[in-house]
Amino acid sequence: MRSVEAVGKTVEEAIEKALQELGAKKEDVEIEIIQHPRWGGLIGQAKVKVTLREAIGDKLKGLLKEIMHNMGIRGEIAVREREEEIEIEVATQEGDGALLIGRGGSTLLAIQTLLLAIINKGQQKRRRLRLDINDYMRRREERLKGLALKAAREVRLTGRPKVFESLRSRERKIIHDTLKNDPYVYTYSEGEEPNRKLIIAPKEKKKA
Repeated sequence: MRSVEAVGKTVEEAIEKALQELGAKKEDVEIEIIQHPRWGGLIGQAKVKVTLREAIGDKLKGLLKEIMHNMGIRGEIAVREREEEIEIEVATQEGDGALLIGRGGSTLLAIQTLLLAIINKGQQKRRRLRLDINDYMRRREERLKGLALKAAREVRLTGRPKVFESLRSRERKIIHDTLKNDPYVYTYSEGEEPNRKLIIAPKEKKKA
């Protein structure tokens, strides 16, 4: 990581000089005050060391590369940063992808949880993270949407609720979002993790 040292009559002036040299903003750096001026800058000068923070996308990419290397997996990693969410897509050979994804996506979700903890550590505003490996999560999401629509049709025809168990919170959210504007059914969850259930129930018909 690139660092520069700068001096000025005040700490603020020294920091500004360092930022200009780095071409960076204050929120993108770490600042170490090496020396404070005395008597309001009349004696001696302020001295600071300013270091560019590693971009969070680069940090996550590096960590993911290390995890894959330790597992003997090679692949390409693409990172897209948005204000509220970071998306990471990994492309590997099919066999390697299965190892990295794990049974039912367990390894993928464990890695995602680790990376999410890293990006939100010490941050007041939390960001979301979406990790996908060989399009596994996208295909899973499409299957869940299809399952939700099929179940909604069944509930509408039979008038009986449909209960889904053993779904993760993200999977329940996909079903909730898919059916949130359905005019004939509504969804809700009940129970506590890890036994929380999602229910698709028929809406009551309005009386004429």
